[in-house]
Amino acid sequence: MSRILIADDEPSVRDAVCLALRRDGHEVVTAEEGISAWEQLKDQGRFDLAVLDIMMGGLEGTAILSRLRMSGSTLPVILLTSRDEELDRLGGFSLGADDYVGKPFSVRELCARVQAVLRRSRTPLPQTEAVSSEERGLRIDAEAFRAWYCGTEIHLTVSEFRILRALRENAGCALSREQLLNSAWPQDTWITERGIDSHVKRVRRKLAEAGCAEELIHTVYGFGYRMEKRDES
Repeated sequence: MSRILIADDEPSVRDAVCLALRRDGHEVVTAEEGISAWEQLKDQGRFDLAVLDIMMGGLEGTAILSRLRMSGSTLPVILLTSRDEELDRLGGFSLGADDYVGKPFSVRELCARVQAVLRRSRTPLPQTEAVSSEERGLRIDAEAFRAWYCGTEIHLTVSEFRILRALRENAGCALSREQLLNSAWPQDTWITERGIDSHVKRVRRKLAEAGCAEELIHTVYGFGYRMEKRDES
């Protein structure tokens, strides 16, 4: 059973989502506006996932998400919004959202997305190499879902970690956006190829914040991304 926060200022939406998620066996906590949601989420260990409406009174869902990521939280977050435009989705992904659902939506679809996000936040990646590996100062622990650069931990969401590891395992090779999707989320079709760009941008920024001055991840224009491999000569 997972503990999920639902924050939406529309009572009908809250009630319908809560009822469906509770039927699926989850514990659900609600918030009617953004400030209340943020107060509950500050105790980050209390929840397994948050579903946040973007347009809420008090504090918008994107502002809450930004605060979470700035605090180092990797809590999975799904954003809800009545605006179903691509720029809104990409903006949410750039802040570190794990998924995005436009209103009006099917409650069962939202529940399926909740299950998908929870699954990929808990499912270990296939062990195709040693549990802990290091290259160019980048160390990855596959079992703990943690990464470090020259001893400084990089605070990544599960989605960001999966992309970083996919690039690291294929260092020196260009991966298309579709290949990154298949490598990082083999059982999940909710993420779009355009969403990969926002995730990679965040990974690059977090590498830089950890002290990585060189550009490890290169854009292959019109195709995807490549992580440079150390020259052994």
